Amino acid sequence: MEFSIYLLLGLLGAAALIHLTRSWLELRRMDRRLDSARLMLEARLDGLKRRLDARPRSLGPETAETREAAVRNRGGRGTRNLH
Repeated sequence: MEFSIYLLLGLLGAAALIHLTRSWLELRRMDRRLDSARLMLEARLDGLKRRLDARPRSLGPETAETREAAVRNRGGRGTRNLH
């Protein structure tokens, strides 16, 4: 009787150890995924910041009137590349 109790406790301990090990491994895998996702988002954000910094600065807010004046000043051509 006493042997079977220790056997059951040993099996229960082994099952708990297996469960904890698998949970720990899954948490490490998820942590790696989150790290790679964070790095990807940081790289994307850095790229967007570089693109934003590379844009020419406007002197003020663009309105419909300033766009029309720019078209008139350019001889009626489109407003592409006007910022």
